Amino acid sequence: MFHRLICLVAVLFVAACQSPIVEKTGPITIVGVDVERTSAFQPTTAIAAPLQKRLDTALMGRDAGGQPVVLDVTLTKIAYKDPLAAAVVGSSNQITSVVSIRDEAGREIAQFPFVARTDTFPQGIAGAIQAAAQDKAEVDDKLTEAFAKDFTQRLFGKTPAKRAAPSLPPITPREPAAEAAPTS
Repeated sequence: MFHRLICLVAVLFVAACQSPIVEKTGPITIVGVDVERTSAFQPTTAIAAPLQKRLDTALMGRDAGGQPVVLDVTLTKIAYKDPLAAAVVGSSNQITSVVSIRDEAGREIAQFPFVARTDTFPQGIAGAIQAAAQDKAEVDDKLTEAFAKDFTQRLFGKTPAKRAAPSLPPITPREPAAEAAPTS
């Protein structure tokens, strides 16, 4: 049991110390995000579409000066918190994925695994009760939110990349309205 706890702490420490992906790829501007799932990915709710929307919102248009890229996110596994494991050593809800970054010509620039976790603690009786009583739709919503937030941080680091300014037409001042002649 102690060995598993040490392994979990080590994995979380290594994940926290990873350098942002943009340090390896150089500046990137995300122009598309495609979320797919493998046949082994069996969520209890339709999670791919909400995840797609959250990733689009979080990532599209960041770091406008970078190389235009498309992200291919392949969801490979979803695991819900196990009550028995939560009681003994701790458990979490998690989504496992493989991410490919492609340039506009379709060439792969980088590929890496990515795991998003929620509800890692508590453990013991409280963790077991929480795991047994959790609403899967609510869990999936929390997982998509955590995935988008943690994934953005994994790509760009702790300091958020700048969002591209929307291209709006220039503002033209209006002519002052002519004053109407007084009527008596």
